[in-house]
Amino acid sequence: MDNWSYINYDDLIQSIINGNHSIQQPFSVNSLDNTKSKNLSFLNYLLSYENVNRENILETLYGIYANLHHKIKRVNNNTCVQNMVNRIKDEWFIDGNTQIIPDKIIDYEYFKNNSSAIKEYNDICTECDNIYSLCKTEGDVPYESKLTGSLPMVRYVESIDIILSEALEKINSQMEMTNKLIQFFNGSYVSLLLDLSIKHKSLYNVLDNNNEIVNVPDNIHIIYSNYLYIHNLLHKQTIQNIKHLSEIISDLKLRIDKIKGLKGNIQTLSEISKRLPNDNEESEKEKEIEEEIYNKAPVNEIEELSGGKVSDKVLSFF
Repeated sequence: MDNWSYINYDDLIQSIINGNHSIQQPFSVNSLDNTKSKNLSFLNYLLSYENVNRENILETLYGIYANLHHKIKRVNNNTCVQNMVNRIKDEWFIDGNTQIIPDKIIDYEYFKNNSSAIKEYNDICTECDNIYSLCKTEGDVPYESKLTGSLPMVRYVESIDIILSEALEKINSQMEMTNKLIQFFNGSYVSLLLDLSIKHKSLYNVLDNNNEIVNVPDNIHIIYSNYLYIHNLLHKQTIQNIKHLSEIISDLKLRIDKIKGLKGNIQTLSEISKRLPNDNEESEKEKEIEEEIYNKAPVNEIEELSGGKVSDKVLSFF
């Protein structure tokens, strides 16, 4: 929260559920010293709270949507409201048994899995970047240690390759579930809800046969409109989530290809290094050559030659 005065979060949610505040109207905010004021959209107002951010806005909207969904279902049990709903269905030539909102909404597990999958993706990206950095800067490690396939670097790359594949599988699964959500949002009858959102309580009087009007909320039209606006906002955020998941999938595929290429290069260099002689082997060969040289040269010749001519004599054997 900044230097502006916001109403309590729970009070905000209740005002929306009960229709005391319309989401389509701007939210007025005053500075803490009451010297300034500004208007915010509902979404920006939500994002002003410390516990709400771009990462969890989908879950936040879902919480409001779930509460509004339960509210609408309770309101629709009122006989007077049912009469109004049936009248509007007749005007749209829609079957009377058709529900204006679904019985069940999205399972909250979807949002938990979505957040978890994205977090795992962000974590594995950090690990990938660490590997790329190590491969560029790890210059003080002995050549053989970098190349042998039994060292931690190779195992590290292989483990990242596995984790990347698992992350891709989870994101693909989440994408499949998200696409199903779009079908859920398309299932609600927006036209009926729009019609109900312009029917004030006074219009229900002509349809009241058992004095049920007393149990109809005063702001019933705002309750319907708030439900519709939240429904639309959540629908839009879900589409944006599909776009985000699609970008993650593309990035993961690129990272997997890069890691596999890196692993292949290390394995190739490792095989080459195994065929190269090490320092001990080179020293042994040098000793053998020296012994061979001295064995071939007469001792008295070597003793007679001075420093510079000794090298000439050595080279003459090659």
